[in-house]
Amino acid sequence: AQHPDLQAQLEFRSGMQANALALPNGVIVFTDDFVKLAESNEQLLAVLFHELGHLKHKHMTQRVLQDAMITLMVVFITGDVETFDLITGLPTLILDMAHSRGFELEADNYALQQLNQHDIPLQSFVTIMQNLENYYHENDDENSSKLTDFLSTHPTTEQRVKLVEQFNAQL
Repeated sequence: AQHPDLQAQLEFRSGMQANALALPNGVIVFTDDFVKLAESNEQLLAVLFHELGHLKHKHMTQRVLQDAMITLMVVFITGDVETFDLITGLPTLILDMAHSRGFELEADNYALQQLNQHDIPLQSFVTIMQNLENYYHENDDENSSKLTDFLSTHPTTEQRVKLVEQFNAQL
């Protein structure tokens, strides 16, 4: 209700792994497995604010436009649509991951600002991120976990904890 300009609508879905995501049309999806990870309403609000941050900054729309621009640029430079996938695969992936991590950090900052504004403990954000990491890395050994973190489009939980510490230091 406090963000009418975002036209956000919360929906719940089953049958998928723990996740939450914001779609460009304002729909925010929480999976049932994600809701089960939360130990409090404050943790769910922390993620809701994060997803509202994606909507506020139009991250999904920006990603689509960036991907289209990269595609057009490579096709223009090479003049060859048939070898596009072969030539652009890795560089496009790396560029996309960098942008995605930046978008995630921007949404994290928005969530922290909203949590602080509503007097919700910032630890709520840290705890739900740790729960999510534990969910996905439950059976990983140390090496595969590091590889997963590198390939992820999200900052590591450690980076997010440091972000919260920096945010707290500025208060």
